[in-house]
Amino acid sequence: MSGTRFGARGSLVSVHLADWERRLLAEMVGELRSNLLDHTPARDGGDGLDPSLRRLFPPAYLSDPDRDAEYQRLMRDELLAERLDHLDLLDSTLALEHLDDSQVTAWVQGLNELRLVLGTQIDISEEDDPADVDPHDPAQRPRLRYHYLGGLLAELIDAVER
Repeated sequence: MSGTRFGARGSLVSVHLADWERRLLAEMVGELRSNLLDHTPARDGGDGLDPSLRRLFPPAYLSDPDRDAEYQRLMRDELLAERLDHLDLLDSTLALEHLDDSQVTAWVQGLNELRLVLGTQIDISEEDDPADVDPHDPAQRPRLRYHYLGGLLAELIDAVER
């Protein structure tokens, strides 16, 4: 489906998603939002973070755990609010047929965040080939979603660059 879901229309990007795609994205956004709200520790410096969310809260100081803990304590709420804003804007614009620049940015960020978390959950690797995924196997659904998000993100970026 390359290049068919998004198109350039003046300063806007047109969106051509099927209803099932919009529902799927809304479901995935809701799941990630719930996961972020339920499994992101408070700013108390605790590390109760769901392992699948770690890519959304990357370390700032790899070689200094104390400095990194302080950074996480200070920045976690801001990073969480940013992630939730991306998801909220993506969710609130799923029904639109055209996106402006700020909406496109939220879509790119939100789709990438969905993809990062899902890739971590399923332990995706660079050797993972979409052609090896059986679309009829329910156990492969997360991999299908991961590759779907990657394709959707690439198509959106291509539309913006036209």
